[in-house]
Amino acid sequence: MDRYLQGAVLWPPGRTRLRVYYVPPPEPIRPLIDAYRGALAPFDFIAPVAGEWLHATIAAVQDRWASDVTPRQLNAVESRLRQELSDLLEFTVQAGGALASRHGVTIDLIPDQDFVELIRRTSGVFTEIFGPEAADYDGGRPHLALAYGTGPGDSGLVQGRLRNATDLRVRLQVAEVRLVEVSQDLVRHHVRWRELAQIPLAQIPLALNNRGET
Repeated sequence: MDRYLQGAVLWPPGRTRLRVYYVPPPEPIRPLIDAYRGALAPFDFIAPVAGEWLHATIAAVQDRWASDVTPRQLNAVESRLRQELSDLLEFTVQAGGALASRHGVTIDLIPDQDFVELIRRTSGVFTEIFGPEAADYDGGRPHLALAYGTGPGDSGLVQGRLRNATDLRVRLQVAEVRLVEVSQDLVRHHVRWRELAQIPLAQIPLALNNRGET
């Protein structure tokens, strides 16, 4: 494992980026996070993400700093996100199964289908407003960022401890996303953000929620 915040990934001091995040509800995911953090505790080359900064990246503006986004563009982003997501029904994903990679640790979110559609619509808004080069972020399969690497270490050893830490899987509701301005925390080796807007997904009609219940 290598340090995450270095090289091309590292931003100049004071710079921020515009992104859309999914932030998991804290209560249902806490037991899973606690189990994995216990497994990470022996390793001094990993920095777990604090609970309030857990997130999954949905879309990111890659080609400009947040300071280069005009107020008019920012208003347009929020408005178009609300339009695009107004008919996308809220859904659930299962979180569990942690992967230690070159630059950190992630938690899988499955199944992919609804989450990928959320990513497609959100990235489409960024493309529409800023152009295709702004929205070329590809984070791979949906996942939560659990920890970031702070220096060299053996990812294989980390993965072994994660695999044996727990068989717990938790269901998470995806009912909204957050438009955020992200900064890098070089002391704690992760990212934090200033929330600009919460964008709700469409609520499941009560009749569908009650279908099949006795």
